[in-house]
This record gives sequence, C-alpha cells and structure tokens, in this order.
Amino acid sequence: MPNVTRGGSSAGLMMYLFGKGDANEHTDQHVIAGDAGTVARFGGEHLDRDGRYDLANHLDAPMHLWEREVVVPDRRWDPEKEEHVRVGDKPAHVWHCSLSLRAEEGQLTDEQWSTIANEFVSEMGFSTDDPNEAGCRWVAVRHGLSKRGNDHIHIAVNLVREDGTIASTHKDFARAQSVAGRLEERHGLAVTAGRQRSSEALAGASKAESARVDSGQRRHADRDELRRRLRSAAAHASNEREFIEGARDLRVLVRPRFAKGGTSEVVGYSAALTPALVNGKRGEPVWFSGAKLDSNLSLGQLRARWPDNDQAAAVPAWKERGRAARTGAWDTPQRASAPAVPPAMAARLAVLGTSGAKVGRYAATELSGAFASASLYFEKNTHGPLANASSVFAKAAAMPKWRADKPDAKPGARSRMAADSIYAVRLAMRAGGPSSSTGWRAVMRQADRSSKLMASQLQQAGNTRMATEILGSVKAALSQFEKLSGETVGELEQNAETETQTPRAPRRTPGVGLDNGIER
Repeated sequence: MPNVTRGGSSAGLMMYLFGKGDANEHTDQHVIAGDAGTVARFGGEHLDRDGRYDLANHLDAPMHLWEREVVVPDRRWDPEKEEHVRVGDKPAHVWHCSLSLRAEEGQLTDEQWSTIANEFVSEMGFSTDDPNEAGCRWVAVRHGLSKRGNDHIHIAVNLVREDGTIASTHKDFARAQSVAGRLEERHGLAVTAGRQRSSEALAGASKAESARVDSGQRRHADRDELRRRLRSAAAHASNEREFIEGARDLRVLVRPRFAKGGTSEVVGYSAALTPALVNGKRGEPVWFSGAKLDSNLSLGQLRARWPDNDQAAAVPAWKERGRAARTGAWDTPQRASAPAVPPAMAARLAVLGTSGAKVGRYAATELSGAFASASLYFEKNTHGPLANASSVFAKAAAMPKWRADKPDAKPGARSRMAADSIYAVRLAMRAGGPSSSTGWRAVMRQADRSSKLMASQLQQAGNTRMATEILGSVKAALSQFEKLSGETVGELEQNAETETQTPRAPRRTPGVGLDNGIER
C-alpha cells in the first residue's frame, strides 16, 4: 500500500525516519537499500544525529551542485473567496513514499524489502541501470512495525538527478499504485482493493474495511469472510437453489441482479454479511458483487459447476432473498452453522488427484471450496492456514491460461477413468458415513494428491511461483487440520480401505457453529 507525499527537507525526514516515532514505535532503524553511493556509505547503518544530517546532505548534493529548485504551488484557504488560493511556491524536492503490508501478511526480510524497494524505484523512473543515464539519489529505511502492526519501509528520493535534470512526478500517485500492483503479483503479496491488475489476483481489503478490523468492529475484512462462506456454500451445493439456501444458513445476504426488462432472468448477484448488532441496533449491510469478490464466485462460473442446474427453479428463491434484503427483513439464523463434509464434495475431489489427469480451473475451484469448508468447520471464526489455502486455489483457478479440464485421451484412459469412478464411490461412502472426521480425512487426502499433481503441471508449464505457493499452503493447511481435528492425514494414506473393505462408521459428529465474525 503506497502512500506518497512531497516535502522540502531531507534532513527533517531523516530525523523522523531514524527517530523514535510518534508513539516510540520505531525500533532497529537502518538503511536497507538505495542508490549505489548511498548503500556504499550508509547501507545497514543505524544513524545517530550527525549521521542523519550526513545522509540528508548526501541525498541533496546534486541539487546543491547544480543549484536547482523543485517547487510546487503553495495554496492557502481564503475565507473571503471560500477557496484555496495560490500564495506562492514551496520547496518539494523530497519525494517520499511508504510501502506497507497488512499486518496479517506477516513480515518480510531485509533482503526481500531491498529487492522490492529497488524494483519500485526503478519502475517509478527514479533510478536506472543504464550507465549513460543519470538517476536520482534515494534511500530506503526500515524501522520496525507501525502502530497497527504493519511491516513497512520508507523510500526517500531527491528529485534532482545526478546530471541536474529533474525527475518527472506526473501522475506519480497513480503510477505508484500501478507499480505496487505489479510488485504484489510478482512477490506473491496480497492485492489491495482497487488495484486488481489481472484475473489471477484477489482484491484485498479497502481502507474502510481495514479500519473496521483495526478498531475491533470486525474480526476479518468483510470481503475475506464473504469469500470463505460463499466458496463453502458453492462447494456444498449441487444447484443454484441450494447455493442460495446454503448462503443463508451461513448468515450471508444475497440479492439478485435481473436482466433488463423483467424479473424472470437472474444474470448476477451481490452478497453481504448480516450486519452486526451494535447497541441493540443493526447496521447497514456492505454489499459486494460476487464476480468482484472472486471470479470463481460469479453466477456464470457457479452455474458451470452444476450440470443439472435449473435456473428457472431458482428464480423464486432469488426473489425471496432480494425482497428480504430490500426491506431489511433479514431472516438469516442468529448463528451460522458450518456443515460437515458432504459426499458430493469428496466424490468430486476423488477424480481430480488421479495419476495422469489434467487439472485446471475446475480442480482449483473445487479445492478452494473444500478448504473454505474445512476452514469454517475447524478454524471457525479464525482465518488460518485452511482459509489461506482456499484463497491460494482461488487465485490459481482465476489464472487466464489453463489446460482444458478434460481427461487424458491416451490409451488406457478409459479403464483408468473407470477405476477412478469406483474409487470416487468408495470415497463418497466414506465421507458420507456416520463419522465426519473420517470424511474430512478423506477430503484432505484427496486435496493433498490433487494439489501435488496441479503443482507438478504448473511447474512444467513454467509457473514456479504458483506451484510453490500451492504446495506451501497445502502443507500448512494439512498441518492445521491434523492439529485441530486430532486426525492424521497420513494414516488414511497408509490404511486406506481397499475396494472390498467396508468404510468405518463411528459416531456421527454434527456440524459446528460459528458466529458472524462481526457479532458481539
């Protein structure tokens, strides 16, 4: 999240960056990157007061050498004219930008931040690797977490280049946002809302959502929780109407978007969490388009998952949900209940992780839904590794280039598909038996098999970053499952029933309850 400002005092900025901070939050203040001269002289240094002035003078040296000024209009409020009027110019040679991560993303190393800082400054046009071109003097400083726990760095640039020319700041805020978007995708970071560059990215929380989380009004950003619940509802549904009912059971409000000229055809929808009770009153719902939450949650993509879907049969349910949303007569349950694993989910996953199968958008979407359901069931109100795995597979499912989701046509494919079908039936029986833990173990095992196959194919296609992200997220998710369920995924692999064995049938475990993530 870049935050761009302009100023006229390099020394003042250095004093702040290497100081204690407004709330004594600055710790371990040091230089992590900069132009070649700056790094050679100040790299890794913890600067005292004299050192800060030395760094400021170093950054300003080309400006003083060439006797250049960089100014912007100085505007003041005129109470008589009731508008801001220009009263002169003010110095603005210091271009300052902070790059920040959301607290839940954790922390990067100095080396990672150094790479990001160098790429950011280069793509902003302030530095260059061309020996025939002059660049600006700049420095990147890291001084610990912000008051809200966000890992971040500060970049300061003197806009006067080594040859005395002045770097362009035209549309610098928009360019900074664009560059940040590219860096987010390149380095596997969460993508901020409003900066979604490609369908592979999932928009992150807006500033308003982040503020509600920081203030304690929400446990998680609304869009993150909506994605988790809608993915689960879709994974448990076999048609459109069941999806609508499943969303309601998870305390999600939905309203339809009809085709122009009538109310007989639904072409899209919006969703919102049921507003929380605050001082005995309900707030207003915050609505998000299903397609903008996650392209896999668009109505068209959802319908593609349900081959026997009857769109017309779902219209009355859409109208009922829309009427409830419009009138404020929300009839969602007071407490959401995360359902146990359904047999259909396990059966669908069974054919995804088979040897030789080509996996793609369909497989990634199914896995995203499976991990979202597991997160609701086991992590409940916490977004942990299971929820993260769901998001990773959602990103994978949204990649623009996938091999066709068709079975391999090589000799022997039909017999293998038949064996896969038999295995799918056995897995469905196991998942649908009286033991929900046995069912979830079956799903986790299949998710493990499918993800490894998917990662292998992505690796062969040259997408190492996504392959690595998938394997890492699944490893963490399986560890979380074993920790929370008390089951071991590996035991299922070693003790998997043969086709002649009868699935075990311990006592049934009911679905677990969870609150809205925003209730008090």
